This record gives sequence, structure tokens and C-alpha cells, in this order.
Amino acid sequence: MATKLMSLRIEETLKEEFDEFCEGVGLTTTSAITLFVKATLRERRIPFEISSDPFYSKSNIAVLKESIRQMENGEYVEVEFGDFDDFIESL
Repeated sequence: MATKLMSLRIEETLKEEFDEFCEGVGLTTTSAITLFVKATLRERRIPFEISSDPFYSKSNIAVLKESIRQMENGEYVEVEFGDFDDFIESL
């Protein structure tokens, strides 16, 4: 079967670590990428779960930055809670 060159850019350290991993499991980098592509095409999806940590959402980051700005400018109100359950109820 004819082959075609695929070129991609990746951080140098990631490539080095991936090359080492592949060598450790008896694969070449090319064969590992080929396995990924074949699995993707066979399953018609990325063959592993991709998720993000909701903590790092843009809206949460914006709220955190605003909270930091308020604290730095003394624009905050100190609130005390009796216990953790009281804190959770306040949310």
C-alpha cells in the first residue's frame, strides 16, 4: 500500500517522551500514530475520552481574577460560617 508523508509540529519534549514511550512498548512513533488514526477511523470518534476540568473554564477564571482584584483593593466582605454545611448552603 502506498504511503504519504504527514508532517506535524509538537513540543520537543513531548516528542522525545512519546518516542521513548513508543520504544518502551515496542512501537515506532509512526506505528503508534498509525494505530491512533486507524482506531479513529474505525470507531468514527477520538478513541479515548477528552474532558476538561470545569475549574479552569473561562467564566470561573474571570470570577477568580475579579475576586483577586477585589481582595487586593480591599473590596471584600469577610463572612464567617458555623460549619462546612452552612458554607455549602450559602452557595
